[in-house]
Amino acid sequence: MKKFVQFIVLFFFTLNCFSQENENNDIPPTKEDQIIFDISIPILLNTPNELQQTWGSTSINFNLLKDIPFGKGNVGLATGIAFGWDGYENNLNIETNPINGNGKYEFLADDSTYNSNKLRTLFVDIPIEFRLRTNKNKNGNYFRVYLGAKAGYLLNSFSKHKNEESHQRFYNIQELNKVRYGVTTRIGFANWNIFAYYQLSSLIDGDKNTINEMSDFGHFKLMNPLSIGISFNF
Repeated sequence: MKKFVQFIVLFFFTLNCFSQENENNDIPPTKEDQIIFDISIPILLNTPNELQQTWGSTSINFNLLKDIPFGKGNVGLATGIAFGWDGYENNLNIETNPINGNGKYEFLADDSTYNSNKLRTLFVDIPIEFRLRTNKNKNGNYFRVYLGAKAGYLLNSFSKHKNEESHQRFYNIQELNKVRYGVTTRIGFANWNIFAYYQLSSLIDGDKNTINEMSDFGHFKLMNPLSIGISFNF
């Protein structure tokens, strides 16, 4: 971790040597990167051996942030609100009992004839970022490294299973963790960034006792998402 921080400091020092200097120190720094759109692929880590994930999984985040620059604006903070739509495609079929809401969890066999099997979640998040930027070049662009964290609350969820005979949806999956938290990073130039989010909290609450089709439900306690993709600043 220490070497990583030293690398970031050296990286920005070197880039600033080649950046355009602000000739008027009285001009207040402009507010940057206040609307950010992220699209990434969520990968579930620490999964059971039976879980088979597909590349159809997608995560989309829409961020509204207040940029709080310090001094000339090369260093600062940002916070605001974000909405995250996450979709997981795998062979874990989740159904709910319409009477009591208890979950029925089942791994679909390799030879199952189904067209799609998905889990969808919608979170509202409160992010905070520590921001490092170079000075703008003659085209008004700059390099950035944003390191942050966010915490969120689950607004909605549903599972969807589709095969040749039926199309089913089950809403409000109660075994999902209602609260999530994790760390984020954006590294990029101009309007484009590499984006990553590592969720420290587990996707599913392994302490729930509301399932009725899986005896060893506790092994989901450590199953958490890692999302890697790109983001665009407006």
